[in-house]
Amino acid sequence: MRFWDGLSIDLFTIVGITAQDLRRGRELAETWSDQAFSIVDCTSFALIERLDIRRALAFDKHFRVIRFGSRRRRALEIEPH
Repeated sequence: MRFWDGLSIDLFTIVGITAQDLRRGRELAETWSDQAFSIVDCTSFALIERLDIRRALAFDKHFRVIRFGSRRRRALEIEPH
């Protein structure tokens, strides 16, 4: 509930996905077909990639699996550790 309340006082920036993110998310789902990534996971990953986000608050284990960049070397820094 505190997190939810934080959203309403501009503690966080909320960014929506684009049609490009939907397409890129689909590509990621195909590329990572051995993982059970959801559409929400994949579109989030596309947005993270597009905005070059390096650190994320995530409780979903898939955010610890995904890798970005050439040769998939860059992992997200996930909070909480």
